[in-house]
Amino acid sequence: MKNLTKILLTALTAIVLVSGVAVLTPRAVHAVVATFVRDVDNGARHPWSSSCGSTSNTAHAQCSIVIPASEEVVIQQAYVLDSSDSVNKITSNDIELTTGGNPNAAQLYLAADVTRTDFPTQSFLSGQITSTLYADPGSTVTVYVKTANANPVIGLNVSLTLSGYTVSLP
Repeated sequence: MKNLTKILLTALTAIVLVSGVAVLTPRAVHAVVATFVRDVDNGARHPWSSSCGSTSNTAHAQCSIVIPASEEVVIQQAYVLDSSDSVNKITSNDIELTTGGNPNAAQLYLAADVTRTDFPTQSFLSGQITSTLYADPGSTVTVYVKTANANPVIGLNVSLTLSGYTVSLP
């Protein structure tokens, strides 16, 4: 009787082990296949990044990035860095672009980093937009920056960096 119990217990353990392996194995294979398919689907996407910068002594500055004529650009992040005279603690940044033949805009208000004391005559402002924006082929993406007062001492400096990917058009 003890031998029969040992045999049944061993057989039951083997069945549970085989069943467990059978249940877990297809999921692992399915996940690997899904990863390969995702990479193949993104073959038309090419990483893209571009920057511009400008300086002005007035209360307005701007810089522009021209989109390549044969590619649509999908912007996933826009990073803006401004610096101005210390009297200006806030900047208004309008990022304007063309999407599907229509004007489009994103707005970003930046407040000065008051923890910086290394440049007492200057305000440093930075921020980013993490969103999906589309720019038409051959169009221009422009950032317009405004401050409340002129910037005769240091000047109003703007830097725009866009990153995302391009999609080649036929």
